[in-house]
Amino acid sequence: MLIATGIAPLAAQECGSDWKTCDHPRVEHYVRKFTQPAWRGWLLGVWQRSWLYADHIAAALDRHGLPAELRALPVVESAYLPGAVSSRGAVGLWQITRLGASGYPLRIGGPIEERRDFWKATEVALATLATNRDRLGDWLLAIAAYNAGPNRVRRAVDRAGTRDFWALRDAGALPQETAEFVPRFLAAVRIFAYPERYDLPQIEPINWVRVGAGGRADLRKLAEHTGIDLELLRIANAELESPFTPSDARVAPAVVDSHHAQAGDLLGYWLKVPAEHAEQVRGLLEERTRLFDFIEHRVRQGETFWDMAKRYGSSVELIVDENPDLRPRRLHLGQTVIIPLLAGAAGPQRAEEQRRESEPPEPQRPPPPAWVAQAGFGAVHVVSEGDSLWGIARTHGVTVEALAAGNGRSPEGIIKPGEILMVQAGGALSVS
Repeated sequence: MLIATGIAPLAAQECGSDWKTCDHPRVEHYVRKFTQPAWRGWLLGVWQRSWLYADHIAAALDRHGLPAELRALPVVESAYLPGAVSSRGAVGLWQITRLGASGYPLRIGGPIEERRDFWKATEVALATLATNRDRLGDWLLAIAAYNAGPNRVRRAVDRAGTRDFWALRDAGALPQETAEFVPRFLAAVRIFAYPERYDLPQIEPINWVRVGAGGRADLRKLAEHTGIDLELLRIANAELESPFTPSDARVAPAVVDSHHAQAGDLLGYWLKVPAEHAEQVRGLLEERTRLFDFIEHRVRQGETFWDMAKRYGSSVELIVDENPDLRPRRLHLGQTVIIPLLAGAAGPQRAEEQRRESEPPEPQRPPPPAWVAQAGFGAVHVVSEGDSLWGIARTHGVTVEALAAGNGRSPEGIIKPGEILMVQAGGALSVS
């Protein structure tokens, strides 16, 4: 993807010579608000979560010649929650709307929601910001346009005859939400620029790379073979509704880091993994047989792929992918069908044995991995059969409303086995 380059550093008229030192009264108001004791849990959670993505976002900003301070924008957009969804349907860290995603090859609204893909969403957000800056000629107006839309800001500029954001704000030319959005952003810039001043801990960022998925894979098997924590793998690939990578748009299992020339590519599906596991993941994706268990099945009279999926605990989609030469409506007696088993699924004999066995007592919940607390989550929960939002919230000592809001869903929503839910530490405060 091409993003405007050669953008000038922050100009003197744009809230002083440095965003970090902007001392406008509304900026000071939000600095005090975000750093008061009642907001400590929220601020610490946002700060810690930001470090899951800090290395990649910093590299992307540098690669495109954009101000490093823009890393603070997700603070006021999503509180750095990858599952965040606004009342207007904006999704992900950068709160990208359907309209904002138009013109970019992102998959939206299905089993893959690429507005939650932190890598691709960052590219779209930076392209949008750069375009806003080019059109409006001022960085604060570009940020305002990210909230209100460039046409609305352009009309305000034309009516008022000024490109000074603060003059537009004082004249009431901008929507109230936008008039407060920019000061909130500048407050976040200040706090993130001086973490020691606000008693925010030093955190080692994760160096992410992406690896071409090369077809269907089960993240649970990938975690099992690599030792990558499954919850970390699911959060890094939050665009996946299920733990399976897509089979379409196959991309060769090449490794691309955040500085690579291909880092801005939006086509195809790429897995995000910690850099230290990149070659191991690439090798597994090339081999791929270890990322599923397979059974060879002989077609019986009248059998369908649905019957086989039910029998073996697989899915029709997976079976179709593994048998491209077979026509589901024209199966013949005795044909061989390759059945990929889901991680943890049993064959028919073992499934019958499991039904006869009494249910074992529920195992004691192990402590979360160290990265969970470091990243500002109270816990990370992978949904199992029979789970409900109410039950999960009760287990983790939070309200259903807070759990739902932190994961971009309704408290009455349906959850599915394999989905990953993040339990936010420090509550779910609004930044408005």
